[in-house]
Amino acid sequence: MVGASLVFIDHDGMQRVFDYDPLLDEIHQLCNQRQYETQELFASQVVRCCAVHQSIKSLEVCLKKFRPDTSGGTVCGTIGVKLDVNQDALIAIRS
Repeated sequence: MVGASLVFIDHDGMQRVFDYDPLLDEIHQLCNQRQYETQELFASQVVRCCAVHQSIKSLEVCLKKFRPDTSGGTVCGTIGVKLDVNQDALIAIRS
């Protein structure tokens, strides 16, 4: 979540909102830097990327894995991890 003043706007224009594109580029770079053994570490890295941006007040990171068949295991379907970081937790991460 970004501050309300960056979402509740009266005129259209990128200068009035939070530009997510640079953040998405950072997250994409995280994906390409290494192979992660756990979704949890990757989610933690995403939180650290977001914490750099003071406009972000809280966030929710959701990662999902999908296996269409039983290759690599006995279960097929979707499973994931969700990490909620409230404003107080984000402030603590920044300090």
